[in-house]
Amino acid sequence: MRAWALACGLALAALSAARAAEAPLALRPVVEAEEDVYSYEPANNGAGPLWCHGSTALVRLGDRVFATGLETLKGAKPLNNCRWLLFERTPDGWKLRQADPQGRTREPCPLAAFRDGRLFLSVNPTLAPPEAVVGPARPEILQFAAANAAAPPTTLLPVWDGAPPFCEHSYRSFAADGPGGELVLFQNIGYTHAEWAFRDREGRWAAKGRLVWPFG
Repeated sequence: MRAWALACGLALAALSAARAAEAPLALRPVVEAEEDVYSYEPANNGAGPLWCHGSTALVRLGDRVFATGLETLKGAKPLNNCRWLLFERTPDGWKLRQADPQGRTREPCPLAAFRDGRLFLSVNPTLAPPEAVVGPARPEILQFAAANAAAPPTTLLPVWDGAPPFCEHSYRSFAADGPGGELVLFQNIGYTHAEWAFRDREGRWAAKGRLVWPFG
């Protein structure tokens, strides 16, 4: 019995050693810089600059690094009292490349990028008048050229399944397959489900649908 237990112990030890030898090296992140990108005034609308629900506000394309920001509009009434900002990191520090010239929104706008230099910003401008607290919104994706992020963007309109009642409470998730050149956007409808739209590498909104939450 002792010999069997010893043999099992040696076998397990050998298996553990083999697995450890095959395991990839642990990642060791190194902080190279800590920098202020921009300052933010609270909008008192229930959201904030990092209210992206897992989507990123920072992307890199080669040596170019971009960040999205949120600015509170002076004199604007909550909830849609903010606008998006687009920054680029340069040898001279972070520079503001663009700001929404006319739209108003509540939440921050996540970024995505393709390897070919296209940069995408998921925005959710309100369609409600300035005096309204809440109201409908229209999800859009703005396409920029990383080589000239100050140039006016192209507006892409996702194709949805029907006419979902989008509003300022978007709680969206936005992601890209950079090498493959594909985009997917999930945008919530209340607490029941998320509408989603997929854009393929040919630039077609090739699929759409809804993701229903288990608790309904």
